[in-house]
Amino acid sequence: MFVIRRLALLLAVLLCLEAIVFAQPSNQMAERALGPQWKLVSRASGLIFAGTMLSVDAQAPTIDAPLPVVELKFRVEQAIAGTKIGEIVTIREWAGAWDTHRHMHPGQHFLLFFYPPSTLGLTSLVGGSLGQIELDATGHVIASPPSSQNPGPPRSAPTHSTSASPIHLRQLQRAIRGAREE
Repeated sequence: MFVIRRLALLLAVLLCLEAIVFAQPSNQMAERALGPQWKLVSRASGLIFAGTMLSVDAQAPTIDAPLPVVELKFRVEQAIAGTKIGEIVTIREWAGAWDTHRHMHPGQHFLLFFYPPSTLGLTSLVGGSLGQIELDATGHVIASPPSSQNPGPPRSAPTHSTSASPIHLRQLQRAIRGAREE
């Protein structure tokens, strides 16, 4: 009986701590991290995941693939829509779309929003740089979203500082899933 009471007390304490840590509403956090159009970006996406870039490979046009393509490979660490945790996702993006957002490099961590693949198997980031949020290795947002007036590259202004609390991916997942269900 004593053990059950202790476990119940521990659970209550953990729930209170979570409420304190995630006190700011998820929607406000999502807007701060993803920008004012975050709901539109979330709803337009076919693939949403946080992961690590494994490789990038530019491919010249061929008879089978007449467009120049950039092939990107990611390991999914947090699946939000259209992927599974641990999956290796291969994205084929038209080379012209590759220049509409900040280039990614192997080893970098991102929260990514991709359109559903076309009949040719090509996709791109929703809204260019709007669909590309850089994360640190612990899953915190480290790059601010571009403004809606200037969505192009580059962007690297940190969102966390001593005056603003860091935004964790779990907070964004909740808001993104909610927006997709609305």
